[in-house]
Amino acid sequence: MVRLDLRQPAHRPGSLDDPAADDRHVSGHRERRRPRPAAPDPRRDRRGGARSEKQRPEGVRVVSPETAKTVRDMFRSVTQSDPRDANQNGTGKQAALPGYQIAGKTGTAQQIDPVCKCYSQSQYWITFAGILPADNPRYVVGIMLDAPHGTQFSASAAPLFHDIATYLTQRFQVPMSAEQTPYVQLQM
Repeated sequence: MVRLDLRQPAHRPGSLDDPAADDRHVSGHRERRRPRPAAPDPRRDRRGGARSEKQRPEGVRVVSPETAKTVRDMFRSVTQSDPRDANQNGTGKQAALPGYQIAGKTGTAQQIDPVCKCYSQSQYWITFAGILPADNPRYVVGIMLDAPHGTQFSASAAPLFHDIATYLTQRFQVPMSAEQTPYVQLQM
C-alpha cells in the first residue's frame, strides 16, 4: 500500500511536479523520462533513409490554348447569375462566391432501381465539381450526393461547394480574384 502525504510541498525536488527531475518514483516503481520525439526531417523517409528528389515529367499539352479558354469559360458560366434574364443563369449559380472566379460543372445521374433493374425515376446521384479560384486555381472540390431528399437537383451540391469554398478562402487566406468573372452569353 502506498501512502500519500498531502501536507508535503507541491514542488519538492524529485516529485512528479518537478520539471527538472530525470528519475521519478511512482507507486514504488522507478520511471525514466522519455525524450520527446524529434521533428521529422524532410530529407529523410519514414525509415530514416535519404529521400531522393523525383524528377517530374514535363507537362504535355493535350488541348490548344484556345480550346482550354473556351472550356474554362464554359465552366465559369455554370456559376453565373443574370438578374435581368433567367435564361442566362448557370445551373450551379448557388456555388458562386463574391470576389472569386468560380468554375464548375453540375451533374445528375439516375440510379438503378433494385426492384425493376431499370433507371429510377426518383433516386439520383447529384454532383458538383468546382475550381477555386478559376483565374488562379488553388483548389478543386468534387462533391457527390447519394439520393438527396427534398431539394432540386443542382440546388443541393452547389450550395455545399459554396460553403466549402467559403471555408477554404477564409482558412487559407486565398486572395480574391483580380477581375470579375467574365460574362458568357448562353445559347438557348
